[in-house]
Amino acid sequence: MMPLCKAIAKQLLGARYEGAARALAAVGVLYLAALLGAAGLAVPLAGHTGVVLGLALAVTAASLAALRTADAYALLAAAPHRLPARRGRGRGSVFVYLARYLAANKNYLVNTAGLCLLAFVLPRLFGASAGLFPVGLGILCLNTPLCTLLSGDPDLEQALRTLPGQAARFGRGYCLFLFGVNTLVAGLYLAGWLLAGGQPGAVALVPVFALQSAILSVGLEWLRPLRGWKTESELWHHPRKYLVPLVMLLLGAGVSAWPPLSALLAAALAVQCAALLWFTGRQKN
Repeated sequence: MMPLCKAIAKQLLGARYEGAARALAAVGVLYLAALLGAAGLAVPLAGHTGVVLGLALAVTAASLAALRTADAYALLAAAPHRLPARRGRGRGSVFVYLARYLAANKNYLVNTAGLCLLAFVLPRLFGASAGLFPVGLGILCLNTPLCTLLSGDPDLEQALRTLPGQAARFGRGYCLFLFGVNTLVAGLYLAGWLLAGGQPGAVALVPVFALQSAILSVGLEWLRPLRGWKTESELWHHPRKYLVPLVMLLLGAGVSAWPPLSALLAAALAVQCAALLWFTGRQKN
């Protein structure tokens, strides 16, 4: 049994086995001496109490002598071996950042929830009139908090303007994010409009208006960010917030008055997307 215990101890302690074994033995003998002393004091062992106490004192002295030469750090657990940290490509996800930012600032989503409710109400107000459908798409572009994320976070804006290539990556991701939100709201509006008896041909206008609004919002936020505000309410109620919705509302009214304008708008949007990809690609390099 003892060889097995020694083998296990050597396997666990490695090079520290000798010092640890000495320390453990000394502590064990001290414990035994304490037991002998207690037994000698508590029970008169047939008149041999003095012998037992003397033996306990001798064992205690021997144990203390052994402890003086033992390694005090022999039983200290070794620091775990840590693997070197793996570094990724250093490219975080813009969508993860936006999701975390919105999770920490849930009031930014209140306006979006209000637009979703408005998307269900507008078909009841406009009915199934094809001429008013583009006007409703222009009204639903009024999403102030999500369109002022850079203005609301000056530290992020400064980092994007300072770090090379980050502005292009964030601009693309931010534009796609706003396009997704606009498409969601416009999709709810389209569903309500179709249920009210609208024609399915208007489906093509949804991605056009959603993407056009996203590009204009990101471009305005990058070129003319809002500064000098003191409260979020002041930021969200700045007159600039009506600029992009006003443009989209005029486009919606133009498409309603002259439907071929939608084809020209789609062509202009394709040119804007190509220019945006070229510009951000040049900035990235």
